Amino acid sequence: MSLLEKALGETPSTGGRSGLFAKAAAAQAQLVAQRPGPDELLKPVNASPIVVPRFEFSIDEIAALETELLDLPDSADYFLAVFERVSEALPLKAIALFLPELDGLAAAASLGFPAASTDYVPESLAMRSGRPGSLLPPEDAALLSSLLGVPSALPLRGAAMTGGAGEILGQWIFADDDLDRADETTITALGRLLAAPGRRGVQALAIATPSPDPAAELLSAGPGESWAAAFRLDLAPSYLEFDLRVPGILSSSFRSVFVSAAVHVLGRRGAAVLTEDGFLACLFFSSTALDPDLALFQFRKSLKRALPLFEGIELPSGKAISLDLASVTAPAELSRFLAE
Repeated sequence: MSLLEKALGETPSTGGRSGLFAKAAAAQAQLVAQRPGPDELLKPVNASPIVVPRFEFSIDEIAALETELLDLPDSADYFLAVFERVSEALPLKAIALFLPELDGLAAAASLGFPAASTDYVPESLAMRSGRPGSLLPPEDAALLSSLLGVPSALPLRGAAMTGGAGEILGQWIFADDDLDRADETTITALGRLLAAPGRRGVQALAIATPSPDPAAELLSAGPGESWAAAFRLDLAPSYLEFDLRVPGILSSSFRSVFVSAAVHVLGRRGAAVLTEDGFLACLFFSSTALDPDLALFQFRKSLKRALPLFEGIELPSGKAISLDLASVTAPAELSRFLAE
């Protein structure tokens, strides 16, 4: 039994692809049941060659998947769409995607690993990961194994996604004992595949940090207009629906995608933040009073178009109010609205 299979058998799963490991355990049990007894060992037998498991994904399939990833729509949810397709197509036993957060990297999605802590790791880890697909340095592997809930001795591989200026856009961590026995050509091709989305030139998706004072942060972004429409959307119901369809993506990255898309949709005339209770809070500024419900309706339509990965997922209806920014009570009104 591999270290990864043992770890997954001893540790409760948090959304991993348990079916792969259940099959492995069943196969192992069948082998034990078929083991010959003392009398059987005395009988002559024809020796069979030992069959070493192979990584069941060819070079041609890897190349085709790389092309597919590079052809995905250029949108705020691009890197999560990449994770969805990679985790669905590649026969890796465990894979995790880390995305930028503050001055480091935090888990955005994970499948197959027993845990997925949201503690962030230094960005320098991605810079030290070496050639895409290669084994991580021991000190980095030890840090990540504690976050992912696997033994420190488990071989972990990495692949960094870097932009044109060398900036870190994301970091893959994966483990698979069949891949460990594969030829170097296959390992190198798979590493290049995972690193490839960095070449797209898509802006990095940063894990959003909740604002301790969302009303003040939103108002400070105002371009000097007299009015604003405020929106508040509860993302939790949409995440529950999304998680059933696309397993492995963490709620923190799900919410971050909405913040990023909202900033894009609102442009220079708006601002968006994540509240500490996980709500999306936005302001859309205007020189005249707006119908808040109509503004919210148009905002939700634009938000949905900006997130192709979420097609078919019902977005929250949300709430909206109109704010007279010239009024001294505007900050208090916004704070009460966001706290409802």
